[in-house]
Amino acid sequence: MVATEFGCTPYVGSGDRGGMAWAILDHSVEPPVVAGDFLRSEDEQASYFTELFDVFEEAGFDSAFWFTFATYRALHDAGDPRKDLDLAAYGTVKMTGRTRRS
Repeated sequence: MVATEFGCTPYVGSGDRGGMAWAILDHSVEPPVVAGDFLRSEDEQASYFTELFDVFEEAGFDSAFWFTFATYRALHDAGDPRKDLDLAAYGTVKMTGRTRRS
C-alpha cells in the first residue's frame, strides 16, 4: 500500500483541513491574497507529517509521499500576512522570492 499526496499547509489549524487547507486564498483579486487571519506554523506541518507517518507505518503501508517539496509560485511574505501565499502551499520549504543573475 502507498499513501500519495498527504500533508497540510503551514498555519495553525491546517491539519484539521487536510487536503482543503489551501482554500484560504481570495482569487477574486490579482494577485490573490490570503482571506483571513492565519498564524504561520511550520510546527503544524511537522506534527501532521509525524502523526500520519506513524499511522501509515502502523497500518503496514510500504510508502508515503508528502504533497510536494515546494510550491514555487506561492511566495512567502514576512512583511504582509495577506500576501504570504505560502500559507496556502503544501511545500515543505517556503519560497522567499527570486534572485536574478547579472
